[in-house]
Amino acid sequence: AKAVGRPVKLMLTRKQMFTSMGHREDQSQTLQLGATADGKLTSLIHTKVSTTSPWDEYAESNSKIIDLLYACPTFEASYEMARANVMTSTFMRAPGEAPGSFALECSMDDLAARLGVDPIEIRLRNHADI
Repeated sequence: AKAVGRPVKLMLTRKQMFTSMGHREDQSQTLQLGATADGKLTSLIHTKVSTTSPWDEYAESNSKIIDLLYACPTFEASYEMARANVMTSTFMRAPGEAPGSFALECSMDDLAARLGVDPIEIRLRNHADI
């Protein structure tokens, strides 16, 4: 950009993306939600197990943003690392909160369906006032 004096855009092929860039960690997430009959959250437990390389430890902060999204009196987050024969993971296309937020939103949809509450309404009832 400095050499040509204007913005430049780097576009990688899919093959290049997977061979020249870092990658996200393999992970398994479990969310347990407790709620009243009308859908008000009472507890949220988020656990994650993810892979890391034999020589380094890298964990995405999947649960870092959860308590900023929804008000819940009881919130617990934990993670475990599993060493594997892989390269050390790194950020890829979005901050590490993206997979955790996706898992939470899927869980909120499941909770809404179980309680027979509109998915938007259950989010409004639990919106965190920051």
